[in-house]
Amino acid sequence: WNKNLKKFPKGFKGFLLRIVESIRHRFASFDTLMQLTPIVVINLIRWLVVSVIIYACYCYSNGIDNRVIITGSSWLSKLLTLIFGKQTISVAPGTAALLYGLLLSMLSRILYRLGVYLANTWNAIYVFIVENKRIKKISFPKKVLYTLTWPTFDIIGRYTIYLAIFKKVEWKAIPHNSKVTIDEVDTSDRKAK
Repeated sequence: WNKNLKKFPKGFKGFLLRIVESIRHRFASFDTLMQLTPIVVINLIRWLVVSVIIYACYCYSNGIDNRVIITGSSWLSKLLTLIFGKQTISVAPGTAALLYGLLLSMLSRILYRLGVYLANTWNAIYVFIVENKRIKKISFPKKVLYTLTWPTFDIIGRYTIYLAIFKKVEWKAIPHNSKVTIDEVDTSDRKAK
């Protein structure tokens, strides 16, 4: 396959042709696509294409007619709708409708992500309450800090995957030297009860 890349001319046009050929080659097989592309990236592209770009193009040609600004079935959307009421927007077809369509799509995604963040924060609070006896003693300000920062690990993991697509990443193995067996874990758990 690398021999085929040499037939392209030098310069910017050849560079673009090599990129197109590389993309064509990688996407020739659905299995290859699924192996090379993390599902998080596929979901991001699907969201950008379907929810943002296609909806904005629809708004460009048809306009926006009494669309509710805050939509969604999450508890955060319902709470904001309860506080602010059902605010609607109407825009005639054209460039303004395209931009408002983009903004409305992104607003709904931001509300969704913010809702997930707050739900994960409640999960952290639940873990602190339920596992209070097993967790070492931590001061209350640290518990609050950990509760608010714990959901950011999801954000860090998501953007690390995006970054790993474009940069060379090397994973370092973390050695685990525990000598505990399953039988020992099982008996220690029974003794705790």
